[in-house]
Amino acid sequence: MLSTPLARGILIVILIQTLYLALAHPGHGIPEVAALLSAALLLGVPLLTGFATWWEIAIIFFGLGLVALEIFVIPGHGVTGLIGLLLFLGGLVMTFAGTEPSPAGFVPSLRGTWTNIGHGLVTVTVGLICSIALWFWLQKYLPKLPYLNRLILTTTTGDTASLLAERPDRDRPRRRRPRRRHD
Repeated sequence: MLSTPLARGILIVILIQTLYLALAHPGHGIPEVAALLSAALLLGVPLLTGFATWWEIAIIFFGLGLVALEIFVIPGHGVTGLIGLLLFLGGLVMTFAGTEPSPAGFVPSLRGTWTNIGHGLVTVTVGLICSIALWFWLQKYLPKLPYLNRLILTTTTGDTASLLAERPDRDRPRRRRPRRRHD
């Protein structure tokens, strides 16, 4: 049941959403655990059934590592993140294609393999689109949902003008008088 494209597409959406939460807001624990569980289900089933190999799983985790490197260590130029994203998505697509019985090279030669790659490409693309749509929906409606609106801080605690008004005079920066010119 977990190897159907529908179940794997749902697991892809869960994985991408929880990875976003884990990388954008690290340290909470729940998104990280959910990302690990969805990744284990998403990658464990094809690995156990023979559709995925260890190098495909390594490509996925190397891509995730490059995305994390782009976010935390060398942000700004985007090349590392783009390469990591392509490796992650390409590895996910390749977990849909099984290994061929004859080592004909890197390019698959069997028609069934190309069909499975096509199914994987459609599933990963639809999962990515659904994940992006869910992200936009959550950005818009999460503060309005009962019980879930407590996850987002919406009240303000004050503004800087009131904080400056409460400071003692000795802490305030002094204004400099303009210098007079002597003609």
